Amino acid sequence: EALLAFVWPGFGDQFLAYNIPGRPVFDVLTAVFFTIGLFVVVLAFLRRPMSRRQWSLPYTFLLFWFLAGILPSLITGPTANTTRNLAALPVVHILPAVGFVVLIDWVSTRWLRAEVLIIRVMGVIWLLFAGSVAVHDYFVRWGEAPDVRGAYQVTQLAMFDYLSQQEENAPAVISTVYPGPAHDPSIALVTYPQLNLRWADARYALVWPHGQAAHAIIPASTPPHAAFAEWLHPVETVAMRTTDLDPTFTYYELEALPAAWMDTPPLANFDEALLLQHAHWLADGVRAGETAVLLTVWRVADPTRVGPLRPETETTDAVMFTQVLDGGNVLAQRDALDAPSWDWQSGDVIVQLHPVSVPVTAVPGEYQTIVGLYDRSSG
Repeated sequence: EALLAFVWPGFGDQFLAYNIPGRPVFDVLTAVFFTIGLFVVVLAFLRRPMSRRQWSLPYTFLLFWFLAGILPSLITGPTANTTRNLAALPVVHILPAVGFVVLIDWVSTRWLRAEVLIIRVMGVIWLLFAGSVAVHDYFVRWGEAPDVRGAYQVTQLAMFDYLSQQEENAPAVISTVYPGPAHDPSIALVTYPQLNLRWADARYALVWPHGQAAHAIIPASTPPHAAFAEWLHPVETVAMRTTDLDPTFTYYELEALPAAWMDTPPLANFDEALLLQHAHWLADGVRAGETAVLLTVWRVADPTRVGPLRPETETTDAVMFTQVLDGGNVLAQRDALDAPSWDWQSGDVIVQLHPVSVPVTAVPGEYQTIVGLYDRSSG
């Protein structure tokens, strides 16, 4: 399969980020020349593997270079061979040239006395054909495909650009499916390091920077939960392409939380790191088999005390848990934190929603609920 990935449709690199899934390295014409070139260098080695003849040694060198360069794909398969075969990149494109020259020599000596001009014209036609196919495939088909635009975060980059054009340089909340430190935030750090951002997934959580009113920018892929509607006031919706995985994003004013929640003593103090300011169920009751949603409000006191620092990011990685208890036993539970602790700053306020699925076997009644947090890696 690693060899077929060069010439046969369907066997090419399947990794969307680097290739049209399944597209071979070469177009149909170049694939013919590549196959001829590979056959020639293999034949030269098999006929005179130890020969010192001038024409044999370069071919032998090309063969060993090619095999050594594609060794990772021979071991792991064709997926992501676009990057794994980089050591073979020069020879991969030399082999079609070898095949072209050998074929032209063979034809000219047997069927016609090909002039130099004719050979040059044929070479130009081949290169124009191969170039036009490559340009169309990678700048039209691949580069404009919705999945590729999504993989390269086109909408998110547009969100960063939108925020960079706002007059005030105040903190802004940005929502994404992957708010963890190793995902989308790394893109912002490289492309727009001047932005003062807080990260969350608005389907389940929001952040109020330093506990104050702010702005939020939210893409279509993470529509804010209905419980957040009273604090989010749309300012502008920006349309991307209708075929994009994230066809729009919306810029919001984020209203301050009720003073009654924030100006009262905390319900719980977690080691002077995190204060639980408020909690309530969105519905007074649910039936067995339904989902109950608990809303909790947290104030960050000291983010460095939330948990140990992860060596790879030098940040914390906390997880909140919600447990519905039945006589000391856990009836239902959810563990999540959709405004990751790596991004917290002192004074920030986090509103986290905890959807808890109630078992169909649950007996009607009142149940005790506990909340807390723990470090993801150590538990």
